[in-house]
Amino acid sequence: MQDYFSRKKIECLKIVPSHWKALRMDEKLLLPAKLLVFGGEALPAEVIEKIRQTNSECMVVNHYGPTETTIGKLLHITEPDMKYDSTIPIGKPFSNTRVYVLSNAMEVCPVGVPGQLYIAGDGVARGYLNNTELTNEKFIENPYLKNKKTKAGKSLFYCTGDLVKYLPDGNIEFIGRADTQVKIRGYRIELGEIENVLQQCETVSEAAVVAKEDVQGNKRLAAYIVPKEKFDKEAISSFLKDILPEYMMPSFFVEMERMPLMSNGKINRKALPDPEMSELLSGQLTSPRNEAEIILAEIWQDLLGLDTVGIHDNFFELGGDSIITIQLVSRARRAGYELQIGDVFTYQTIARLSALLDQRSEDLKTVGEQFELTGACGLLPIQQWFFEKEHKDISHFNQSVLLEIDKGVTEPVLKRAIEQLKEHHDALRFKYFKKDGKWNQVYEPESEVSGLITEDLQSSSQDALRSLISLLQTGISGVWI
Repeated sequence: MQDYFSRKKIECLKIVPSHWKALRMDEKLLLPAKLLVFGGEALPAEVIEKIRQTNSECMVVNHYGPTETTIGKLLHITEPDMKYDSTIPIGKPFSNTRVYVLSNAMEVCPVGVPGQLYIAGDGVARGYLNNTELTNEKFIENPYLKNKKTKAGKSLFYCTGDLVKYLPDGNIEFIGRADTQVKIRGYRIELGEIENVLQQCETVSEAAVVAKEDVQGNKRLAAYIVPKEKFDKEAISSFLKDILPEYMMPSFFVEMERMPLMSNGKINRKALPDPEMSELLSGQLTSPRNEAEIILAEIWQDLLGLDTVGIHDNFFELGGDSIITIQLVSRARRAGYELQIGDVFTYQTIARLSALLDQRSEDLKTVGEQFELTGACGLLPIQQWFFEKEHKDISHFNQSVLLEIDKGVTEPVLKRAIEQLKEHHDALRFKYFKKDGKWNQVYEPESEVSGLITEDLQSSSQDALRSLISLLQTGISGVWI
């Protein structure tokens, strides 16, 4: 191919970046004499750096324009001294073209905020032939057009479905496709953002990220990497962890010799191979050591669709999410192991959960010392705040709950329950008084705290009801009516 370019004196070439990379032979760059135009997908900054190193006088342009707009609508001419980040901007609109970066609410996005790209102006099609539904979805009345009395179709703009953002210099940067947005573990993730970060890694030549479903229907991120030299999974993962949040980290890193391409030169994402589930394992495949670990391992394998797990494998790296966490806790409880949902998020391996269960078991064996507290006790901040408010009826601040109990519960049973509450919760014996302008809190003796009050209200007068209500509001009591 390089010889063909030399013999035919090719001056201009327009090509997709991944196709251009695939045509490279013996590390030689396929360069026309005057102009190289890239388009069709994100242009990695490393491509421009390699071309600069050749000292070629070939002008490099990044070009953007969907088929629905007839011809290209935005372009960016790369500058020799400009430092680019992960990708090259798709540029600014040229003549007779208007572009809008809008949110889902059709509001203009400020600089740096991602939104969908809409294109209006000359060359925008009127719609899709014999496909009214798709036409109505993609070709929309332009709400930002001041004069709508124009020729047929001229008041429409086209929704590209591409996610972009404005840069401070007025250029537009391509992020990815809106239809490649995925939801994993409750988070909405733009796959293009992960790909852009991967392109910044010095050991990565090409990268593609997709969401793969396992047999259980759980989605996991898979990163496909064409390395520059040696494939170093740990180095790539470490690089991403310094930039991306945990929920955007790929579960799989798959080495590729080259990316599968479609006829138009773009990456064929559907042809990317399924990753090996064994890659999810930590490499420390330590077998369960006790009954609790055996049962937890069986639950993990069933919920996550894995043949085996080690006690040091991370639950969330294996594909666990908030929904599966609830199922895990439920099954563990049925097996006799009392776990909370928060435990799984804090202790993310079988080994750590097993240690937590052991600790709780030891705690239950230790009977705490129980005795009656006496004397003064300092006020909590919320109590201090309450007294500083200086309410008129300070004993009548209520947060009440009406409870209904089974009619079969007898008065002696209820009375004993209230007595046990008094014995266990010393705070129910607090008494308050003001001295020298300062409120104090002390424990009353248990014998002086009222317990169950029994009242027959069938023939009570209103005054009697008011008296009972006042008594309940100014104290902490149970009432049997």
